Amino acid sequence: MDRPVELPAMAMALPAQPGPASAPGKAARYGWYVVGVLVLAYIAAFLDRQILSLLVGPIKRDIGISDVQIGLLQGLAFAIFYSTCILPAGWLVDRFNRRNILAMALAIWCLMTIACGLSRSFPELFMARMGVGIGEAVLGPAAFSLISNYFAKDRLPLAISVYSIGGSLGAGLAYIFGAFAERMAAPATAALPFLQGFAPWQAAFFIVAAPGFAISLLILTIREPARGRVAGAQGGPSLRAFLSPRRRFLAHYCLGIGLLTSVSYANMAWIPAMFERTYGWATADTARWLGLMMLVFGTAGILAGGMGAIRLSRRHADATLRLAAIIALVLAPICLVAAIAGNPYLSLALYVPFTFLSTSFVSLGPTAIQLITPDALRGRVNGIALMLVNIIGISVGPLVVALLTDHLFGREAMLRWGLGIGSGLLSLTAGLCLLTGLSAYRRVLRDASDIEEA
Repeated sequence: MDRPVELPAMAMALPAQPGPASAPGKAARYGWYVVGVLVLAYIAAFLDRQILSLLVGPIKRDIGISDVQIGLLQGLAFAIFYSTCILPAGWLVDRFNRRNILAMALAIWCLMTIACGLSRSFPELFMARMGVGIGEAVLGPAAFSLISNYFAKDRLPLAISVYSIGGSLGAGLAYIFGAFAERMAAPATAALPFLQGFAPWQAAFFIVAAPGFAISLLILTIREPARGRVAGAQGGPSLRAFLSPRRRFLAHYCLGIGLLTSVSYANMAWIPAMFERTYGWATADTARWLGLMMLVFGTAGILAGGMGAIRLSRRHADATLRLAAIIALVLAPICLVAAIAGNPYLSLALYVPFTFLSTSFVSLGPTAIQLITPDALRGRVNGIALMLVNIIGISVGPLVVALLTDHLFGREAMLRWGLGIGSGLLSLTAGLCLLTGLSAYRRVLRDASDIEEA
């Protein structure tokens, strides 16, 4: 066991304008208010991001597009532009007012979600999905940078965990809303004059986009906190000088967290189809169960991950990634058994611990990055890490499952074996990658502590 190391203390970053809220108790409460607003933004992001995948049938029917084109809309149009635009988003976050940038980005991606509902052809829908991805690229770098300025490092895992609940709530609500989308939207198209003439699936896009504009205004109530010197200024840190000696850690981090993320994407993409092909369940029935699981056990898992990291940090300096590695290794056999269970209700029961564990790591990776990164570089370092993790996570998991099903087993009915074996191997590989990177992580943590003490 490595020697106990206290996480380096970081003074609470208070609002730039001093005033009554500068008292420690009020500052702490205000930090949680900021997290609460960011949670709402994250929920809006996941709703707008996921809703298309739950409206595939009516979109194909009305626009006349193929499965391949649907795949491009869900993958290339959103994921690639989302991942690559994180880098310039991080640059903006490091240099300009984060609150204003985030409020503007949220309004943009909500407008693009409305544009999805207005689309009448594949090219129009593709361009609108690109816009959603570009707008949402700002959220991660801006949110993590803001949260890091409002919380001391010993409370950062919990704060990022609470923020990450937005993803679980958004995914759960998207599943549940998607299961009833056409049924719920149909009365709205009949009752509201401005929705008449639109199909229910189009109204569904309008409905999920609408709350985002109110959240965008709410973001403007956040005070922009003070932060360190801008990178590149005299005495400020250089991005290249920061990244170069940390290459080994970043390689293990991005590959390990990326592969672990790919397990979640693989199961989100294929569980509904697996239940349909194996047990004859309708997609809407599976979506309802998955949505409830995400709302209850996904939320619990995220909170447990953050609190577990705080507890483990009393004994291990590398608590965040150590816990992520343990989660990945425990998750591997659960992935296999849940998919191949052979009984739909047993399979659903096993997907409860899967949901809990597969969400419990989501705050650990971002927390690890905040703990080693100077304030002036957080936007860009978060952007680089998020870009690489998302490219691996989105592209690898669903593809591995498809390749195993098509080329190893050769039958669509064998999807459960492709899903179980593929997810299990990805989770095992992620755990080993993170374990072998712990020594590099401890080293960069010590470097971060030395820099703060200097």
